[in-house]
Amino acid sequence: MKMKMFCLIFLLIFSTAVFGQEDTAVLNIKADQSKSLISKSHGPVAKLAGKSGSFSLTKSEILKNLILTVDSGYNIIYFEMAATVGAYEIVKSTHCALFTAEMLYLVRKLEAGQKLYLGNITAKSPDGITRKLSPIIITVK
Repeated sequence: MKMKMFCLIFLLIFSTAVFGQEDTAVLNIKADQSKSLISKSHGPVAKLAGKSGSFSLTKSEILKNLILTVDSGYNIIYFEMAATVGAYEIVKSTHCALFTAEMLYLVRKLEAGQKLYLGNITAKSPDGITRKLSPIIITVK
């Protein structure tokens, strides 16, 4: 029975860590098969200019905020930036939280109404666990 409980708890935590869901929960399963939620905590959220998810910024606001931030003691270790310039979709990547020179060039090429996608955001916890975070979608004002 203890092994079954361990496997279920491990599966719940493992699936949350691997698939990058924003919430983590610990489920307590007793010998009589009753279940209870022990704790629930929000995972790390990537932000640009203090915002997450989908939002609008001017080009100058984007260029003033050149670093992705994340809460909960995590560090950004990788992300990709994608945008359509002319007829081409351009994707740039970096292995840190700071925009590269190529990314800055891409931002400068954007016009009002275009979207800038920051995706495949990967963060590392203080204990070395990596997680995929939700993307950021910015509409240029």
